[in-house]
Amino acid sequence: MNRGLLIAFLALCTAYPGLADADSYNLEDITVTGTRLERYSFEIPGAISVITQEEIRRRSLGTATDLLNEEPGIQVQKTTSGHGSPIIRGLTGYQTLILVDGVRLNNSTFRSGPNQYMATIDSGQIERMEVMRGYGSTLYGSSAMGGVINVITRSSINASNALSFHPRIISKYSSADNGKYARLELSGGYKNFSLIAGGSYKDVDDLNPGKGYDIQLPNKKFIIISQEDPENLPEGAWLVD
Repeated sequence: MNRGLLIAFLALCTAYPGLADADSYNLEDITVTGTRLERYSFEIPGAISVITQEEIRRRSLGTATDLLNEEPGIQVQKTTSGHGSPIIRGLTGYQTLILVDGVRLNNSTFRSGPNQYMATIDSGQIERMEVMRGYGSTLYGSSAMGGVINVITRSSINASNALSFHPRIISKYSSADNGKYARLELSGGYKNFSLIAGGSYKDVDDLNPGKGYDIQLPNKKFIIISQEDPENLPEGAWLVD
C-alpha cells in the first residue's frame, strides 16, 4: 500500500469510525505447500487438500498414514501397525516427498518401494496436514514426482505476562487388534518463553479380520461378509475362509 492510499484509508476511518470495526469473516484454508508461500487454497492451480484438526480428531489415531485413508487420490499401503506408505499418482517411496514442518523426512537415498518412514510421525502430535497431488517436482525436485505431504505439528501457546500451563490427554482403544494408545502433553508459556512437551505410548496385538469369505475368480474377486454358507456362487469360483 503506497502513502496516498494509506492516507485515504486513515481519512475514511476517521470520517466513518464504524469502518474499522467491520464484521469479521472466516476465510478459506491457507496453505504453504503448493507455492512455498502462504496462499489461499482456491488460488493455487493444483490438486491440494488440507486435513484439519477437526478431521484428525474424527479419524483414527493409529498412525500418521491412517489420516490419509479418506483423502481423494491417495492410496495407503499398510501391512503392519508400524508401517504405512502413501501412494500418490501411482508413486511412493522416494518419489513422494514427506515433509515435517517443511523439513524433508525422506530423500533419494531412502527405499524406493512402500516403506515405514511416515509411520514414525506421532499422529497425536499433528496439527494439520497439507497434501499436494502431482506437479511437485518444480518446487521440490524429483523426490516429489508423485506429490508432497506436509505434516504440520502442534505448536506451543502464545506466551503472555501470566504463567500458564495447558495439559492435553488423548487415549484410544481398538478391539480388532487390542490396540492401546495414549498421549500426555503439556504446553505453556510466560512472557517471551513458551514450550510444548509430550510423550506417547502405543501397543497392539495381531489384527483379527472380520468373518466371511473371499470369493475368488480367475479375473476378479469380491467379498461376502458374515455368511457362513454362501449361495449362488458364480461358475468356476472357489472360497477362501
